[in-house]
Amino acid sequence: MSSDALAIFDFGHKLDAEYKSKLVGQTAMFADLDRDKDPEQTLSGMMTEARLVRNSGSAALAPGSVVKYTTVGTDVEAAGSGDVPAGVVDPWLTSDAEQDETFWIVIEGPAKVISGGAFSDGDPLIAGAAGKAVTNTINHTKLGKAMADASGADELVRAYISIPGVF
Repeated sequence: MSSDALAIFDFGHKLDAEYKSKLVGQTAMFADLDRDKDPEQTLSGMMTEARLVRNSGSAALAPGSVVKYTTVGTDVEAAGSGDVPAGVVDPWLTSDAEQDETFWIVIEGPAKVISGGAFSDGDPLIAGAAGKAVTNTINHTKLGKAMADASGADELVRAYISIPGVF
C-alpha cells in the first residue's frame, strides 16, 4: 500500500546510509513531472508510485533499468529475460545505483525505461536481457506499456509501468 504523504526525498536522489535500514520497502507517490527541466514541467495528471529499495546485486544499476526482487519488497538486482519485474530504477538518478545503495524504483505509473530493441507506442513490455525493456510477444509477466517509440536498443523511453502486486 502506498502512502499519500510526501516522500522523504524526490526522484533523482539516493538515501543516506544512516536511514536506509529503517526505510527500505517504503512506498510513495510522485507527480508525473519532467525533472530534467528547470523549473520542472508537468507531463500528465497521472501519479507515479515508487518503492525504496536496495541494490543487493553485484552490478551497478543504470537509471531506467528493469529490476527483479532478490528479497521481496526491499532488495533488487538487474532483471533478465523472462524474470518477473519488480520495477524500474529511478530514471532521474544522475549516476548508477551501486551495490548496497538505496534508491527508488517505479512500480506503477509513467517513467522512462531502457529499451532492449525497437518497439512502438502502445506495445506491451516485459523484462529482457540485462535489465532492458523489450516487446512482449509471448504474453509473459508484464512490465507495462510503451508510451513512445524506441528505434533500437539503449534508448531511455517513456513507458507506463504496471507491476502486479507481489505481496
